[in-house]
Parts: sequence; C-alpha cells; structure tokens
Amino acid sequence: MRCALLPADYVLLTAADDSSVVRCRIANSVHQAHDASGRILAWATPLCFCVITGDEAGCVDQMAGWLCRRRASLVDGSRINRVRRPVARRYVAQVPELSAGRPPIPGLPWESLSHRQVLAELAAGGWVPCGVGDWAVALRSPEGTVVARVCPFDPAYWAFADLCRECAGNRWLPGIELAAGLEGGGSVVFLEFAAPVDHPVHRQFAGQWRTAAGDAEFEEVRRAAQMIDAQYRESTPWRGRCDLDDARIFRAAGGRPVLIDVFCMAGTELYRAILEDVAGVHRRIPRDQMRYALDIPYIARENSTAEILALKNAWARAAR
Repeated sequence: MRCALLPADYVLLTAADDSSVVRCRIANSVHQAHDASGRILAWATPLCFCVITGDEAGCVDQMAGWLCRRRASLVDGSRINRVRRPVARRYVAQVPELSAGRPPIPGLPWESLSHRQVLAELAAGGWVPCGVGDWAVALRSPEGTVVARVCPFDPAYWAFADLCRECAGNRWLPGIELAAGLEGGGSVVFLEFAAPVDHPVHRQFAGQWRTAAGDAEFEEVRRAAQMIDAQYRESTPWRGRCDLDDARIFRAAGGRPVLIDVFCMAGTELYRAILEDVAGVHRRIPRDQMRYALDIPYIARENSTAEILALKNAWARAAR
C-alpha cells in the first residue's frame, strides 16, 4: 500500500491495485478500528479506518481529514492543483529557537536507499509525518527542530537546495543541514522546521517578490532565485516557473517568515508526455533518474484507478 500523510493526525493508505483508499486517524485516547459503516472491528490499535473506493476518492478536506469529490488530475490534462492547506489561522506559539542546536542527521547510505526505505528508516527512528505536498512527504524530527523532505522524484527541488546554499545565513530562507540524492532519482533534504502562516501575509510577500519591493536580504534571495532558475531551465526538461505564491511563506524559529519551494516542475505537461511517449521522456530524463516518478503523492491523492492504470501501462511499455 502507498501512504499519503494529512494534517490533524490522519493518513491515507492506497491499495496496491489502486482499488480502494483507507483513511486512518491516529487516535490518542480512543484506540478503535472501524469499517466504512462505523462498526468497531478491533480494540487496542491506534488507528481508525474508513475505506473508500478508488473511483470515489478525491481531494481531502484538510481540516477534517475526510475525502471529498475528486477534482481534475494530472492525467486528464488540466492544471495541476496546488497543495491544499488549512484555512487561514494564526499560530499563537512560535517555532522555538534552536538553543541546543539541531539534532544529528541520521548517517544512512542515502544513495543506495529509495524514498520508500528512507521513509521507513526515519519513521522507525521517531521522525513523525507532518505534511504532504504534490511531490514529497515531510517528517519532523523527534526534537521538532528539523524536517526531512522525502521525495520520489522532483528535479526542480535541487534548485531550491542550491538557493539555500547560495544565500546561506539569509533570514528569508530555512537552514539546510543535508541534501542527498536517493536511489532511483529521489531526494531527501533535511532543513530547519517552519510552519504555515496566514494568507494576508502570503499576499504581502508575493507582491514584494513580483515588484522587487522587499528589503536587501529579500532582494538577495529574489535575484539569486532568478539566476538559479535560468541555469536550471537550460538543463531540466519540463521546468516550471519561479515565483512566490500563497503556499510559499512559512514561519521559522523566532517567528521570522521564510520562503519555501519557489521553484516547480511543469507536472501536467510531464505526465501527459509519459502517457503519450514515455520513451521520449526517458530520452530527456533517463529512466534510472525517475524510477519512482509514479510514486509522487499527487497521483495517489488525485487520480482515479483508471488514470493510475493508464500511467502504469504507459510506463511499462518503455520496459519492453
């Protein structure tokens, strides 16, 4: 089964044959398991289950954790949906300052591990799932100061890692502890933990990004991002835009705002190309560098059983 992580202590598990989705809630006080009708199946387990067929499964209500009517997907050629986040809210407690320093990063042989193995290793070490995006899953360190972004495939993210290195120490970017490539073309990045902020703040900084009206450090980040984007645009097929939108502002230690993931891939065009000519895709991105391209959370969350099967069939044709 594939796992998609949700806020409010929920996860979604997708069956291997993509026929059904199981919604699980981590219950801190009531340890019961329920079937779709609500009947108690077992006690003494920390998960509650609700099964929904693949054709019925759709987007997730990020506040309640329930599945909703399915929306447009990558496969049908519509515009890729951004990650849906909780409704606007303010965080009363700020992310704590890192008074004792950040925890040690696990010393694993990253290049020989797939994203699946890395997720398992981190979870076994006490790292807790704290978010899911279109391309990656995030786990927070046991101490709460670092987050690991584990991704099966996302060439665009290396540009953001380069941006954080280029502007190291800039207060508008999170600190990066480690960025490593994984087997099959995935990646794991350990960076300073940051939490979402409310939407009015988003709009304020997005306007500064577009009009070059920020302070000196903000402008340093914007100029460096444009330079790195131009470099990657020459070497990365299906490169998306470089911009600051409503999902890119977070709050880090001490309450300072930070910019997250200002680069992206043109996902709709890439996955349409996989359907139409996967061999052509592999001529531009070698297969061993995108072995787990169909494992991105967006596909498991948004696509129907028929759409996932179409992608898998197209992918298999290239191996014949």
